[in-house]
Amino acid sequence: MTADTGQLILDKAETLMRSRGYTAFSYADLAADLGITKASVHYHFASKEALVLAILARCLDRGRATLVQLTRDHADVRDKLRAYAATFLFSVESGMMPVCGTLSAERGVLPESTYPSIQQFFQMQIDWLADVVREGTAAGILAPPLPPEQAAVVIFSALEGGTMIAWGMDRKSVVLTAFEAILDCMMMQTQMTRQPTSAAVGKRQQKSQTGPRTRKRKGAPSRRSAAQAGGPLK
Repeated sequence: MTADTGQLILDKAETLMRSRGYTAFSYADLAADLGITKASVHYHFASKEALVLAILARCLDRGRATLVQLTRDHADVRDKLRAYAATFLFSVESGMMPVCGTLSAERGVLPESTYPSIQQFFQMQIDWLADVVREGTAAGILAPPLPPEQAAVVIFSALEGGTMIAWGMDRKSVVLTAFEAILDCMMMQTQMTRQPTSAAVGKRQQKSQTGPRTRKRKGAPSRRSAAQAGGPLK
């Protein structure tokens, strides 16, 4: 029994859990897929509860590392958000659901010991998204109609929901549909706040066409009377 065997078990268990569900695989499945005995699986993970907790711990570590890398690799908030969204598309293309989305759907049959880790995984991503939204707002790139925390939940929900729809419809293209619409909306808001309204433009154009108003001197002929007299308007 080696540490590598433990990692192989974790890898296979995560794949099975994210493609079939927590209740849809057993230690017998793991043993058969890996070509080892059930006793070997139990040696590394005494119970399925211990196994899923180990998967969650690894996902938390991996998730933190991914968010740090996204922050480091992308200076533009739009690139950060799109790179983050791409991880959901990659998940579906790999034949897997987001790990905590899968577990949330089976919350009723999960050990209670898993709840804090699942909540922590969700909150970690929402906090990161809120920070990115704040950064984009401060830079004048984004103008969400909601506070950063709520905007983060909307973005996260769009991506988690997009993966569910993609699985149900067997259409990978829908994973990012709602996300892109939300991002476009937030960017359009910035353009609307920067550009003058059409009414304001129309008023300025009308004013420039009519020219500045001048006070009529007492006794001086009006433009209308001068035109009627056939005299010059200059």
